[in-house]
Amino acid sequence: MGANTTVFSALHHTLLSPPPFPQPEELVVPGVALAPPGQESRAWVWSYPYFLELEKLGAPFSRVAGWAPLSRNLGGIETPERVSLEVATPSYFPTLGVTPALGRGLPETDPGDPQAARYAVLSDGLWRRTFGADPTILGRTLRLDGHDLEIVGVMPPGFRGLSESAQLWVPLEFTPLLTFSSRLSPDRTLSFWMSAVARLAEGATAEQADRAMGPLVEALLETHPLPPWAADQVLAGRAVGLPEAWVDKDQARVLWTLQGAVLLVLLITCANLANLLLGRGLARRRELAVRRALGASRSRLLRLLLSESLVLAILGGALGVLVALWGLSALGGALPAELAPASGDLALELPVLVFNFAVATLSALLFGLAPAWRASREVRLKPEAVGRSGRSLAGTPLGSRPLLVAAEIALAMVLLVGAGLLLRSLENLVTEDVGFVPERLLTAQLSLPRSTYSGEAGPVFFQRLLESSRALPGVVSAGLGACLPGAGLCDRTYLKIEGRPDHPAAGDVALNMADPDFFRTVGLPILRGRAFAASDRGGAPRVAILNQAAAERWWPGGDPVGARVWAGVGWGPPDDWAEIVGVVPDARYGGAREAAVPRLYVPLTQFYYNDVVLALRVHGEGSDLIPSLRAAVAEIDPNLPLYDVATLEERLARSHATTTFGGRVLAVFAGLALVLAGLGVYVVMAFAVAARRREVGIRMALGATAPAVVRMLLGEASRILLLGTLAGVGGALLATRLLEAELFGVSARDPWTYLAVAVILGAIALAAAALPALAAGRIDPAVTVRETQAGA
Repeated sequence: MGANTTVFSALHHTLLSPPPFPQPEELVVPGVALAPPGQESRAWVWSYPYFLELEKLGAPFSRVAGWAPLSRNLGGIETPERVSLEVATPSYFPTLGVTPALGRGLPETDPGDPQAARYAVLSDGLWRRTFGADPTILGRTLRLDGHDLEIVGVMPPGFRGLSESAQLWVPLEFTPLLTFSSRLSPDRTLSFWMSAVARLAEGATAEQADRAMGPLVEALLETHPLPPWAADQVLAGRAVGLPEAWVDKDQARVLWTLQGAVLLVLLITCANLANLLLGRGLARRRELAVRRALGASRSRLLRLLLSESLVLAILGGALGVLVALWGLSALGGALPAELAPASGDLALELPVLVFNFAVATLSALLFGLAPAWRASREVRLKPEAVGRSGRSLAGTPLGSRPLLVAAEIALAMVLLVGAGLLLRSLENLVTEDVGFVPERLLTAQLSLPRSTYSGEAGPVFFQRLLESSRALPGVVSAGLGACLPGAGLCDRTYLKIEGRPDHPAAGDVALNMADPDFFRTVGLPILRGRAFAASDRGGAPRVAILNQAAAERWWPGGDPVGARVWAGVGWGPPDDWAEIVGVVPDARYGGAREAAVPRLYVPLTQFYYNDVVLALRVHGEGSDLIPSLRAAVAEIDPNLPLYDVATLEERLARSHATTTFGGRVLAVFAGLALVLAGLGVYVVMAFAVAARRREVGIRMALGATAPAVVRMLLGEASRILLLGTLAGVGGALLATRLLEAELFGVSARDPWTYLAVAVILGAIALAAAALPALAAGRIDPAVTVRETQAGA
């Protein structure tokens, strides 16, 4: 009960609660996507010119707002920090129906003048943590990425925007000063980067909003035709209700799987309790017969026995609430970031307590109805009929008890197979080669403000940072790159090869910027050619490095070193070629699950990128260097925060944190199910031996040996085990389909996992059955004969 209440609390808090905005059923999320025919995009977003057309749409919307999540440096405070923010239109807060607790929302500003949009609205948490909840904060300034912004409002407690993590909000018109200056350009129709939210007009529905997106897309294509390079793409539009869009499908799948697992454990427990109550009902036959003889009706006996079951279940539920209070604290600390609710800590809310009571009532029916029905029925039989025994575990007086044990075994099989598959996946993820050498590699992220670090200021800062980092004790080498596994998003670009104007190489390729020591630091050896050199600087001939996947795709069986390529990363005209000077192994920047993709590396000194990852190869524990590294950065620029500091091993662990969490939790529940199933087999076998003691004694008096008796009982237990295992295999084949997205390197129908689980489960069940079977083999036939004669 405690486990069910705990997991349902996480499920309700994260997935089942409505979005925390007034009348969330009136909010919809419209979006457009560009994708090849027949493929559905996962990102339904907007370019700025397309969003302007959406704002003009009117019905079925009463309000439309645009927004986008960012993260930037908050300076001008004692300890600079990286903060999450949202750039948004003035209609953002009114559309969501949220009013600032202090001051006002985002003001109207001139889209053509980003400098006039220097305003900020704070979250309640940032206001309290950084500004001490100062009520006179309005009108003061904060420094964001080197820009001074006037604080005009503070949002109410708990409000964190549609991104669920925002700490402050700035006008959308301010975006060009925080990111690329072309973000609000009217001709960047296919630069998709912002999202939209709309509130339905009175009487309108989400279905009407979805249908309205079709004519809007047609109008967009008329006024903004697709360029030639996107002629084979399809622009589609849709609108979904915010409550539906609010739910993360991957998150939902994992939490529903865990809820299913604890419900299976509850069912196994109910089966065990039903077996125990069946035995207790047989022991109370005389009492029930007396009650019946005194005039109690069968329905009255049923109510009596069911009320006792209900009391037991309610007590279990009450104790389960206490267990859940502890479990919520433990679960909140164990949940990976992908599953943890962004809206606050887990708590026992009213719907969770109602669920607890409902499960307690249902459990009472599950484990109490069959025993109560059987007991109330048997008191009508004659005493000699009540004591008559059958010849097998499926007969009277055991009745349906062996079937209950078979059901326990089947349910335990489902849990054990699921846990086994996830644990095997986790082992594969941990041991999979991602291309880098993760041991003793410390990484951290920095983002240089564009307002401060333009021109040569950025490369100069990088050079000073590398010199300071290499001087730290214990540092073997240091390098800079634009991304690493789990450290920001790698960019993508379009690649052209000199002399191949129509070659399919003129397509999508992953992109990373790196300094000369990057490859040596992260453990990527140069397979052919050379690494970047200090001479590969701005003004020098452009150079680039490819990975193996790119070399094999576009130069199969050949050598790309010496060839020239062009990438659409702001190099200039298409004849500004870069010479391929080296080839490196494939590296999986998305973690072990990512397939090797063609990748292009360009020198960070020839293409300045303000967001970088610092990588340090160290001798000992990387965590010991963190204070010194922060001090080195602060010495160069005290307003620049060093954030997301972690070893590469920690980053890789984050990439499969959901699988790790799911595997461990399922393993705990599967182990509990295994113990309960073994206990169920033991109880039924012990009851069978006690009920058939006279039969066994007579068999032995007539010449049956103790080993023969043991084999007989174990044979009957084996039939129960075989029935439960076969049912469990069928159930596992169906249930593990929910886990397929989390599996890696192992099939949901992996025969070795099923075989290993069947062997382990069979061994435990037979061991549990062997204890009472061996006790039956020690029955003294002489004593049994005397008892039989005395009874006659």
